[in-house]
Amino acid sequence: MKRRIMDELVHWKDKKDRKPLLMTGVRQCGKTYILKEFGRLEFKNTLYVNFDKGEDLTVFDGVLDPRRIITELSGRHNVRIDSDTMIIFDEIQGCPRAMSSLKYFCEEMPEQPIAAAGSLLGVAIQSGTGFPVGKVDSIVMRPMDFGEFLAACGNDMMAEQLSSDISAGIPSSYESLLETRLREYMIVGGMPEAVRSWVENRDYEDVENIQNNILSNYKDDISRHAPADQMAKIFGIWHSIPQQLAVDNAKFMFSHASKGGRARELEDSLQWLVSAGLVIRVERVERPSHPLRLSCNRSVFKIYLCDVGLLGRMMGLTSGDMLSDSFDDMCKGALAENLVAIECHSIHGEAYYWRDGKAELDFLLDHRGNVIPIEIKAGRRIRARSLGRYMDAYGPRIAAVVSMNPLGYGRVTHIPLYAVWLLDRILEAAEAASDEDMS
Repeated sequence: MKRRIMDELVHWKDKKDRKPLLMTGVRQCGKTYILKEFGRLEFKNTLYVNFDKGEDLTVFDGVLDPRRIITELSGRHNVRIDSDTMIIFDEIQGCPRAMSSLKYFCEEMPEQPIAAAGSLLGVAIQSGTGFPVGKVDSIVMRPMDFGEFLAACGNDMMAEQLSSDISAGIPSSYESLLETRLREYMIVGGMPEAVRSWVENRDYEDVENIQNNILSNYKDDISRHAPADQMAKIFGIWHSIPQQLAVDNAKFMFSHASKGGRARELEDSLQWLVSAGLVIRVERVERPSHPLRLSCNRSVFKIYLCDVGLLGRMMGLTSGDMLSDSFDDMCKGALAENLVAIECHSIHGEAYYWRDGKAELDFLLDHRGNVIPIEIKAGRRIRARSLGRYMDAYGPRIAAVVSMNPLGYGRVTHIPLYAVWLLDRILEAAEAASDEDMS
C-alpha cells in the first residue's frame, strides 16, 4: 500500500545536510514496513536491527564509535555496510545507548544513512532517554488518511487527481463513490493492517478483530511501559475518551477519568498518552490571534483519539450501527470531529478550538499567518451559528464548514468530510481565491 510519507523519506535521503532520521508514530501505523520498503527501493542494501528482541545490545557497550559499531553490526548480520546501505534501528527506545549513538553518527559519519523508529519513541524522547538534541532529523508517521485509504481501495487515480489540483473542485460524478468510501473509512480507520484486511476480504468482522487486537496491544504497552504509579490513571483517561467525545463536553473532564481526579494529579498520565501518539490534545482559545499557541489556555482542552476506526471500536459501535440511516447523530458528530482533529493536527502538529459562552467552534488553525475557524457538521444540514458569531467578532479572512455537502469556495468555504485529507490544499486555494477577490 502506498504511503505519502515515502516522498518525505526520499527528500530526507537527498538532503545535503542529512542527519540520522528519527521516526515517531503510534504503534502499528506502519513505521517498520515503510522504512524497510524505503530501504529496498532506494538503497543497494538494508540492515535491519530490532532492539525489542534483545539482539545487538552489546554492540553499543563501551565507546560509541560509529565505525566500530558498523564493523560489528556488519559482522553479526553478514551485510556489507557502506553509504549505499540503509541502517534501520527499530524499537530504539529499547536501547538508550543506540539512541545516544545517533549523535556520533551525525558528527562523524554523516554520509551513512541511518533511521530509527519505535512504538513508544515519543515517550522515550519526553523522558530524555539519551535523546541527541539537534543531531537528528525528525519525521512523524500517522495512520493512513482517507486519501491513502482511497488509493488502497483501488481508487488511486481519483486520489491522485484530487490531490494534484483540488482548486478545480470535485467532479459531481465522484461524490457518490467518495461518500461510500468515507463510510467504509469511518469504520475501518487508517491502521494499515485493518485497511489491508478490508481491501483483501471486505469483511467488517475481520476488521473489528484486528482493531480489538491493536487496542489490546496498546493496553499491553501501557501495562509494560507506563510508570507504575501512573498506570491506573492512564487507563482511566484512556477509557474515558470515547464517552467524553460522545457527550460533547466543553472540555476534557479529569473527574470523568478518575473519581475526584484533579488536573495536577493526572496531567503527567495524560502526557504519557500524548507522547505515545495515542491521543491528540486540542487546547482552547478565548481571544484568537496569530500565533494561536501564544493565546491558548493550556489548562482547558479536548482529547481525541489517533484513529477514527479505533474510536468507533472503543465506542462499541458495529459496522451495522455505523451504516444505518438512523445512526445516532451524536456518535456521527464525535467521529466526524475526531477525523477533522487528526487532519488539523497533521498540518502543523497542533490545533485549537474556540469557546465564548455557549458559542463554540470546533477548531481554529494557524495557516500561513491566518487564523482559520472551522465548524463541523456531521450531515448536510448547516446552521453555523457559532461560526457566524465568531466571524462577526473577529472578521477572519476565510472560514470553513466541514459537512457532507459538496466542495464550494468562498469566504466561508464548504469542505465535504471526504475531502478533509486535502484540508491544507483547500485552504490554500480558498486564500488564493480571497486574494483575487480583494485585488
